[in-house]
Amino acid sequence: MKLYFVRHGQTRENVSNTIQGHQPGTLTELGHEQAHRVARRLAEVEFDAIYASDLGRVVDTARYVGALQRASISYDQRLRERGAGIYEGKPRLVLWEAEAASGQPQIEYRPEGGESFLDLQARIESFVESAHERHRDQTVLVVSHGGWNRQLLGQALDLPIDESLHLAQNNTCVNLVEIDSSRRFTVHLTNCVSHLEPDLSGVN
Repeated sequence: MKLYFVRHGQTRENVSNTIQGHQPGTLTELGHEQAHRVARRLAEVEFDAIYASDLGRVVDTARYVGALQRASISYDQRLRERGAGIYEGKPRLVLWEAEAASGQPQIEYRPEGGESFLDLQARIESFVESAHERHRDQTVLVVSHGGWNRQLLGQALDLPIDESLHLAQNNTCVNLVEIDSSRRFTVHLTNCVSHLEPDLSGVN
C-alpha cells in the first residue's frame, strides 16, 4: 500500500498558538490557499481511497482535494488530533506546564477529558492496520493533523514516540510511505511543501 498523508491548512488557532485538539479549528485565508495548492499537487495522483479526520479544519482542507479526485472521502474519527481535554482552546504553554507538573513521562500524560500520546498511537495503529488490510495493493490518501502525522511518520522511521513529537509537519505538507505485505515501512517523502514555495509556507 502506498500511503500519502497530508496535514490540514493553516488555522487561526495555529497562528495564535492555541490548542485545538478535537475542536474544529478555522482555516485562515492562507490556509484555504494552501489547501487549494496541495489539492492541485495531489491531482497528479489517482487515489483508490481517501480518508480524512472529521474535524472542521481537515474537512475544509479535504474538500479541495476531493474536488479534483474520483475517489470519495471517508471520514474517520481515528484520524483526529490528540484530544487535549480541558486544555483545548487554551495557549499551548498551559498544557506543556501541566505535563511537566504531572511528573509522568510526556507520552503517558492524559489531560482530564483528553488522551495521552499512547492513546493517539493506538488509534493510528488501528487505522493503519485496517487500511492496509483493505487497500493492500492500492494508493491511499489520508488528510489529518500535525500530531497524528508525526506519530505515523515516527512509526515508519522506527522512532520512539517522544522523538517523533519533534518531527516537522508544516501545514499541507505531503508525506509518502509504502507498507509491504509484512507491514514494513519504506519512507519516500516527508514534510514536502514544494507546492507552497516560496511564498505560502506560513506558520506551522
